[in-house]
Amino acid sequence: MTQSPFSRSAPLRLLALLVLLAGCSDGGSPYEGYAAKLARVLDEDVAAAGTTMSPLTFPRVRDNRISFTEKGIDLLDFLSLGGCELQGLVALRNSGMGRMAPASQQLVYELQFLSLAERCLETLDAALAAEFEVVLLQKKAELPARIFLATLAGPEFREYWSTTGSSDGSDAGRIAAAISAMKQDMQGWLAGNYEVSSGRLEGQLEVIRSGTGGADVAAWSALATGLPTATTILMSRQARRPLCFEGMKTDAADILRNVVMTEFIGGIQQDIAKAQKTTIEVLPLVTEMEQMLYAAETRAYRDWRTRRDADLGVGAQALAEHVEALQPLMQQCGFIPATDPT
Repeated sequence: MTQSPFSRSAPLRLLALLVLLAGCSDGGSPYEGYAAKLARVLDEDVAAAGTTMSPLTFPRVRDNRISFTEKGIDLLDFLSLGGCELQGLVALRNSGMGRMAPASQQLVYELQFLSLAERCLETLDAALAAEFEVVLLQKKAELPARIFLATLAGPEFREYWSTTGSSDGSDAGRIAAAISAMKQDMQGWLAGNYEVSSGRLEGQLEVIRSGTGGADVAAWSALATGLPTATTILMSRQARRPLCFEGMKTDAADILRNVVMTEFIGGIQQDIAKAQKTTIEVLPLVTEMEQMLYAAETRAYRDWRTRRDADLGVGAQALAEHVEALQPLMQQCGFIPATDPT
């Protein structure tokens, strides 16, 4: 199984130690300001090293459309013969309101249809029952796509992944709980348990709509774009000459420590820690849903998902590489203990 880019690696353990040393620092500055201050204290040139990343845009509605096959059979005609409970449900679905229902309510209809289908079969003669079973097989085959359109490709997830601005990370637990409950319901539906609560489904979707996943992913993308310049400065100084020598700590070392603690730990790292709550608490659950519905995904969604995961991975790598580049200088000047090679 592929290791998550947010696993607790050695560089990130160092980051935790630096946070403890920093205490509660205030504020922070943009990546450019942090790199410029590092360059001054380390007597290095500032050379942009990050790559520009275009904004991640959720697929358009039209690109996530899925066509469903309609069997050439009039359900109302033969259901009326048996008098089963599906009569009212089919009539509602074929009404103007039913045809205009959002994907989430269309999913509710399909699940209710499948739930009542077995009892309806018992009321039909052999010929009608055979035709009806063809309809059922079609609906069961199309159920993953119906679930996909109602959840991952629906307007609530679209809004969740499209938010801009910043997040304080406080909604991650609430969003994770809603997605976890939805995932459990999905597992039941795909396994043949078609019981569904329209209110429960809509409530879960509304919680998800209120989240800030888009802002959190954008924070990781910004880190991937902005932090490598500061990393390059650290690596260049380390390769050129030491900042501190054994038994001697310079004034520049104290300035470096203040810059790191204020600008990186107290600023950049604090901001990314908020976005990290989404990647740790929410993203694994979304990924599990995506794996369950992989065969039903549209090409547009799959491309977007691949790009999303790549952006998060590049951001996590940029953070780990920066912390790793800090380690030699911080150890050299006695600000953190030397790493045990064993």
